[in-house]
Amino acid sequence: MFEDINKEYNPHLKWDDDLAAKAMVEAVPPHYRLLWNAGDYLTIRNDKMFTKKYVGPLEEKVRLILLNPFKKNADKLRQLPEGTTYGCNGFFDTETMPNDDFLYVACVYKTNN
Repeated sequence: MFEDINKEYNPHLKWDDDLAAKAMVEAVPPHYRLLWNAGDYLTIRNDKMFTKKYVGPLEEKVRLILLNPFKKNADKLRQLPEGTTYGCNGFFDTETMPNDDFLYVACVYKTNN
């Protein structure tokens, strides 16, 4: 799912499992925005609350969450050089709120390979 979304902006990126693990840390508060703010990484993240009544597929929810951040960073994504490694991950919190679910998603790109 994440690979398909990224290919829409840059088909020359390479998936990296280690960066996907780091993206999980970036996606979930309280670590949100604490890592990789330096020049070696580009991080795209977002979160959204969904009512439990919304039963759409998880992939649709992820696309909804990433739509605006990816549009905002489209030029940066398109300019990443061929072979740039990246990973994406997220956390779907269905327990915290009785009527709502929270989805946290992040993608981390190593810009200095």
